[in-house]
Amino acid sequence: MRPGLLLFICALLCEPDGIPVSDVSLETQPPGGRVMEGDKLVLICSVAKGTGNITFVWYKGHLGLNLETKTQHSRTANFEVAPVRESDSDQYYCAADNGQGPSLSGLVDIAVRIPVSRPVLTLRAPRAPAEVGDVVELHCEALGGSPPILYQFYHEDVTLGNSSAPSGGGASFNLSLTAEHSGNYSCEADNGQGAQRSEAATLNFTGEPT
Repeated sequence: MRPGLLLFICALLCEPDGIPVSDVSLETQPPGGRVMEGDKLVLICSVAKGTGNITFVWYKGHLGLNLETKTQHSRTANFEVAPVRESDSDQYYCAADNGQGPSLSGLVDIAVRIPVSRPVLTLRAPRAPAEVGDVVELHCEALGGSPPILYQFYHEDVTLGNSSAPSGGGASFNLSLTAEHSGNYSCEADNGQGAQRSEAATLNFTGEPT
């Protein structure tokens, strides 16, 4: 058989030897890079092309802290972080190499969300006991939880209004007292990871100003 024909047949049938890795990508599970504290985060490193055994390396932060190295005959490899902690919030990337030079993925931002703790409601009146016409401040604060936090204020389970804390901390709602405002008050904190309700606080006051 002529050499030229052999080369033609091999070009059709022979698998190329040692194709370098390319188009490295890093994806996350759950998608979007937002995960709740205590859950599991999976960093999925994959290549579009590349033959043979591929070494995958995962890195954290701008200093490139080496988290894990895996070598396998696959174009995809997973690295799990569990349970996730607040300190795991950072930028991540991965590298892949099959001996012909490493290729890097882009950066992926991971944001670890912390559910709010049970808030504490404080009633601040200008005098004790308060009187009709006084302005009472209802201050609600959850000591733990990722911002932003939305606070809802209640009187006997009827919504009075809401206030937000974009950077965390507490929020207040001012109430001008009428004769119907005696009773129990509570507040609720929610940052999208599950709402928490405070214990009830009782407000008693005299019916007429002095």
